[in-house]
Amino acid sequence: MKARPHLIFYKSQTTVKLDLPNDVFWDFMSLCKRINFLLTNGYRITPDDLNTMALEDFTERYLGNEQDLMYRLEGK
Repeated sequence: MKARPHLIFYKSQTTVKLDLPNDVFWDFMSLCKRINFLLTNGYRITPDDLNTMALEDFTERYLGNEQDLMYRLEGK
């Protein structure tokens, strides 16, 4: 049996493990790669942008608005 994709967050003494459905996991990884691309190409991302992305609920509404989020980060 294959292990489910998951994300693990660490902060101080607290560890949170999120088991995610495959599609949500890969959408999240895709978004992380795009953010990394923006950072390496000199785009400025504020802490508010990162907080917004980290706190967003991974619903169909959010995943459907991924392109809008990328435009906002790119300043278009």
